[in-house]
Amino acid sequence: MKKTHFKLSFIILLIFTQGCATNDSNSPLVRFWNDGFIYNEKKMDDGQNCSGEANAKYPNLKPVDAMWLQYYENCMKKRGY
Repeated sequence: MKKTHFKLSFIILLIFTQGCATNDSNSPLVRFWNDGFIYNEKKMDDGQNCSGEANAKYPNLKPVDAMWLQYYENCMKKRGY
């Protein structure tokens, strides 16, 4: 009996969550559900600039290398992120 109630409540919760996530297109939950995190235009521009600076400083490194990533993170910290 308890397993049935648990399964039923879980299914109802999933249906409710799906309904909330597709109901209002301006809701933050809907935007996260559909698109993930979307950064504002300024942060995207700053990230692109920092990425370009890191590529210019370390042209032979990939973005997964520690030195490149540390330079990128320091650049973003300087810009307030």
